Amino acid sequence: MASKLPDQTPSASEMSHIANCGSPTREDLDEFIARLQHRGSLDLSEVTARIGMARGTADRNVRGLPDAACCSVVDATHCLAREVEKVGDRICAALSSHTSVLACIQVHAPSPWTSLAVPELKAVASSNAVASVPSARGLGHSTVMLAWESAGQNEGPCLLALWTGGGQKRSELHISRLRVPPAPPGAPVRVHAERACLQAGGSSARAAHFLLCETYGAGKVAALIVQEYAAARGGAVAASASVCLIDTTDCVFDTLPNFAAFGPAAVLGMPSQANAMCLGDLPEGSVRRRDNLPESCIWASALCAMASRGVCSVYAWRARRLLTLDMEAEGDEDDDEAGN
Repeated sequence: MASKLPDQTPSASEMSHIANCGSPTREDLDEFIARLQHRGSLDLSEVTARIGMARGTADRNVRGLPDAACCSVVDATHCLAREVEKVGDRICAALSSHTSVLACIQVHAPSPWTSLAVPELKAVASSNAVASVPSARGLGHSTVMLAWESAGQNEGPCLLALWTGGGQKRSELHISRLRVPPAPPGAPVRVHAERACLQAGGSSARAAHFLLCETYGAGKVAALIVQEYAAARGGAVAASASVCLIDTTDCVFDTLPNFAAFGPAAVLGMPSQANAMCLGDLPEGSVRRRDNLPESCIWASALCAMASRGVCSVYAWRARRLLTLDMEAEGDEDDDEAGN
C-alpha cells in the first residue's frame, strides 16, 4: 500500500511552528552524546511522572530500599536487578547450609589419542598444542560429559557419565549410570552404578577409535569416530572421520557390585568393570552414521549435539573449521558446512 503526499508547500508560519516544536538544540545533542559515551542513564522525566515517581519513592522508604532516586526507567530496572541478585545469593547460601556431599566418584579416562597409530595424531596427546587449547575442548585429552536422565518408573533420575578413554589398542566409549538416593548428612550412602563399554570396531590394520562424545536427547549418544587405514602410497597409516548416533537403550549395562560412594572403590572406567561391545553387534537401526567427513575433522576438538534441531556440529580447533551435520536426514544427503 502507498499514499501520495500532497504537493502543497507549508507556509512560513507553519515552518516556524514545526521548527519550534520538539527541535533539539545543539546543547541537547551534546548532552545526549556525552551521556551515551559515559554510559549514563537518559532522563525520562515525562515517563517517570506518568508511572508515579512519588509513589515509587514512598514504596522504597516503606520497604527499606536505598533512598537513591531512580530518575529513569533504566535506573529502576538496574535497581530491581541488583535486588533480585541479592535474593538469589541468599537463597543459594540458605540451601547450601542444609546440603552435603553424597558421593565423590573418580573417573579413569586415559586420553583416547594415545591409542591412535597415525604418528601426527598420536603426537598431539603430548604436544605443546594441547596446552593452548581450552580444557573444555577434547584435542589430545579426554572429556567427561554429565547429564541427568530418567531411569524408569519408581527408580527416579540417574546421572549419566559419558567419556572416551584410551590405553587399549582401540579407544572406547564408556557410558555409566549412577543412582545416588538422597540421605541425611552423615548417613551411609549406597550407590547403584551400571556401566557399558563400546568399541567402534575395525580390524587390527583398520582400527577405529572413539575420540569425542556428547549426549543427544534421551537414550542417545553422538560420537566422533576416527577410522585408521593404510594409505595407498608408502604404506603409511592414514585416517578418516565419521559421526555416529547411538541408541543406548540397546546397550548391555553391567552392574558394578560393591561400588562405594567414597574412597578407592569409587572409581569408574577401570578395564575390569565391563565387557566391551562392538557397534556392529548392536541391533539394526541402533546406530546411524555420517561418513565421508572432510579430512580436517580428524583434528576435531569439540562436538556439540542439539537433539531439538536434529543437528550435530564438529569443530576442528587446529584447522579452524566448523561442520554442522543433519543427523535426522535419511540417505546420503549432502552435509552443510558452516564456517571455514
